[in-house]
Amino acid sequence: MSVLRERPGKELLSWAAQGALYGFGYLRPRVPRKLPRETDTLVFVHGLGMNRASFFPLQAYLRLMGYDAQCSRNFGIPDSIEAMAEAIGCLVERSAPEGRVTIVGHSMGGLAARWYVQRLGGDKRVDRIVTLATPHGGTYLAYNAPTTLLNQFDPEGSFIRSLNESPMPPTVELHSIVAGQDLIVVPRTAGAAPFGESVVFEDLGHMDILLSPRVFATVHLALRA
Repeated sequence: MSVLRERPGKELLSWAAQGALYGFGYLRPRVPRKLPRETDTLVFVHGLGMNRASFFPLQAYLRLMGYDAQCSRNFGIPDSIEAMAEAIGCLVERSAPEGRVTIVGHSMGGLAARWYVQRLGGDKRVDRIVTLATPHGGTYLAYNAPTTLLNQFDPEGSFIRSLNESPMPPTVELHSIVAGQDLIVVPRTAGAAPFGESVVFEDLGHMDILLSPRVFATVHLALRA
């Protein structure tokens, strides 16, 4: 059976798995063991309509790899991507008052992380952004979208154009991990950022990417780069 024929079933299972995790995102966050205040911190930013539980499998893997300083929150559905970026800044200052930060963002979370770093001065705290299935070039699904927030994903809209015309600060690394079978980011090439390093997983979809051990290993490599 070809990858294309297998894909819808696998992606549906991934959506179901994320649905099963969703409720756990409202439990009290795990309290990490006491670490030096200057320890580098991983900040996880979920996508639209999801919550922090979407990253639980990846976070568990990274803890096994020794990354204990992690934080996340539920962002809900913001009024705009810019508002989500401001909330990221608040999370960073509250949860990682010292030390450097890496942001891992899925889908819209990756765009908000970029706005925070490129437009709100987040480069003063952030060394690295790793995005998963993020529509860096927008998505055709946003054409004629019914809300202001969804309109921001328009490939020809002002938000995507402004973000991609703004330079990435030279002190910040950007790694984009692309789902080659993404049904949300269309065309799938829009999942690669216009700068930085990109890795494409041809057989993964928008939600598969959050559950793949191969992606986990790739994120780990990006953190060690």
